[in-house]
Amino acid sequence: MSKETKIFTVDFDNTCALEDFPGVGPDVPYAAETLKKLQEQGHKIILWTCRTNNQLRLAEKWFEDHGIHLDAINDFVYNERNLELIRDFGCSRKVIGDFNIDDKNLGSPLMKMTNTDNGKQYIVVDWQKIQKEIEKILG
Repeated sequence: MSKETKIFTVDFDNTCALEDFPGVGPDVPYAAETLKKLQEQGHKIILWTCRTNNQLRLAEKWFEDHGIHLDAINDFVYNERNLELIRDFGCSRKVIGDFNIDDKNLGSPLMKMTNTDNGKQYIVVDWQKIQKEIEKILG
């Protein structure tokens, strides 16, 4: 793949922070660092979540607190490639990205993590493995 700007759609619960719905749990290790690095390299970040209203605002705040600008929320980034898709296929609810990072994706690298606040164990995205895969793909 070329060095062009890529679009990453990112889930929130158990991908960026532990699921503590309707609140926000502790950070998933390396999530913020990886997303910041992608953004610094010029890539776009779309938050793709089921959260709405106040719960969505808490997720947005997580990104703000970590210095990560969201290019879109549950919507696609308007660029030439996506505008072509809209012209060809009409409007869609599907968020269009080059890569989707979600703890529910088949094949996503996952790991177990324990919330030290309540002792509950979670299956979360393994961002160190994500970083390695991105480096292999994007160079």
